[in-house]
Amino acid sequence: GETLATLVLAPLFAAPITDAMYKDATIEAGKRYVYAVVAVDTATPANRSAESNRVEETGRQ
Repeated sequence: GETLATLVLAPLFAAPITDAMYKDATIEAGKRYVYAVVAVDTATPANRSAESNRVEETGRQ
């Protein structure tokens, strides 16, 4: 199977967010979720940081 490092992650948002915290309200109990953060600036085109450490969670009710 895929390891945490090899999973291809999909963006959760089309545009950058400014909140310092994110709560996923769409999780399903028992399903695996992996999250990472990237930072972007206001340049055109935007500069993008390296991905943060990945965090894995399993949905629970």
